[in-house]
Amino acid sequence: MWALAGCEDFTPGCNWDEVRAEPNPKEQFFIPYSQQRGYSHLEHDGRKIIATHAAKNYDRIRQRCPELKSLEQEIQSCIVDPRT
Repeated sequence: MWALAGCEDFTPGCNWDEVRAEPNPKEQFFIPYSQQRGYSHLEHDGRKIIATHAAKNYDRIRQRCPELKSLEQEIQSCIVDPRT
């Protein structure tokens, strides 16, 4: 899901909450997107290429996937400040 969140050209024809609520997002959104981009013949339907592209738009992913903020906070709480 996060990979699609980072792709500027992913336009599912519905709002992002509907995409997130979809019980089968891979089948409903990811595979058609991969086919549209011409990646469906690649290993894992081109996930590596799509994810690499999406990761360059991390701020966009953060906006669409609010659970990342919780994950970032959890990771931050585990990091020990060497100055203390």
